[in-house]
Amino acid sequence: MPYTLPQGFQIGNQDPIDSRITVADAGARKGFSVNNVFEGLIVYQQNTDELYVLTDPANVDTDAAWSKIETTSGSSG
Repeated sequence: MPYTLPQGFQIGNQDPIDSRITVADAGARKGFSVNNVFEGLIVYQQNTDELYVLTDPANVDTDAAWSKIETTSGSSG
């Protein structure tokens, strides 16, 4: 059941507000329950300093379900 927050909320510590945001390694990233993920979930993997997006929530435990978000360095404009 969703909660309505009329004025938002303030975080009072340095922990992520959602335990799915940051994981230790690929095993933890692929270890989520299919009942606790969604297409578009973005996860930071600490041991490799990489970001992943979940593209196939039905197969969260496979490498094919995740796409690494590539970054480029440099300036635009």
